[in-house]
Amino acid sequence: MPTTRLKLFKPYKDLCAHVASELRACSPRLRSSRSFATTLVEMAHSLEFAMLHLPALTELSVKKDRKQLAGFLSDMTDRYLGAK
Repeated sequence: MPTTRLKLFKPYKDLCAHVASELRACSPRLRSSRSFATTLVEMAHSLEFAMLHLPALTELSVKKDRKQLAGFLSDMTDRYLGAK
């Protein structure tokens, strides 16, 4: 059975759609909200992995603090939304 019929990625797609919706609420004229939302979700996942297992890839490995990671992602989002 194809994965599209199993809807294996539905929770992931729903999460990205929700983040994109929140981004558009903050900045209605934002272009590529879905692309940026997907980028944020992917960065959260890959940076946490790097923070814990590949310390040479990120400064976040020093403290291994998820709040610091969240702050980094929030800062990037603020900058992106401000760049319009």
